Amino acid sequence: TSFAVAQDTAKRYDAFFLEAICQQEKGNHDAAFDLLTHCVEIDSTRSEAFYYLARYYEYLKDKDKALAYSEKAAQLEPDNETYMETLANTYISRRKYEEAIGVMERIYDMNRDDEDVLSMLVHLYEQQKDYEGAIRTLSRLEILEGKSERLSMAKSELYTQKGDKKAAISEMKQLADQYPNDLNYRCLYGTTLYL
Repeated sequence: TSFAVAQDTAKRYDAFFLEAICQQEKGNHDAAFDLLTHCVEIDSTRSEAFYYLARYYEYLKDKDKALAYSEKAAQLEPDNETYMETLANTYISRRKYEEAIGVMERIYDMNRDDEDVLSMLVHLYEQQKDYEGAIRTLSRLEILEGKSERLSMAKSELYTQKGDKKAAISEMKQLADQYPNDLNYRCLYGTTLYL
C-alpha cells in the first residue's frame, strides 16, 4: 500500500539524515554532504536536508545553490524561524533587500515581540529608500518600547528625507508634549522647527 511505502521512505530518510548529522559531528563533512544529498533524493518534501545542504553550499562558495536550498527549506517549512532567518540573512548578504524584507515581515508575523526583527526591517526599508515602510516599522517598535528620543528622532529624520517637514516637526512635538518637563525634548523640537 502507499501508506507502507511512505512509512518506508520516512524511515530510510530518517536513518540517512541521522547518519549525516553523526558524520557531521565527527567532522566527516564529505560523508555528511553525500548522505544529505541522498536524503533529498529519498524525499524532497522534507526540509532538514535542504537546510543543512544550503550551509554546505555556502561554505563551498556556491552561492546560487546555497540560496536555492535555503529557499527550498523555508518553502517546505515556512513556520520554522531558523530557516526563515537563515534565508533572510542569505538575501541580505546577496543585497537582495526586497526579498529579505518579505521574509523578515513573515518572521515578524510569527513573533510580534521581536525588537531585533523590527530594527532589521527599519534598516532594510532604509536601504530600499522606502521611507514609508521604515516609518511604519518604527511605529511598530514604538508600540513595543514606548515613545523614545531615539525612535522619534529616527522617524523625524525619515520624514525629513521623505520631504515631509510638517510630519518631521509633528513627530518631535509629540515627544516634547509627552515629556513636558524635559527641556531636552523641547530643544529638539525647537531645532526641528528651524531645519
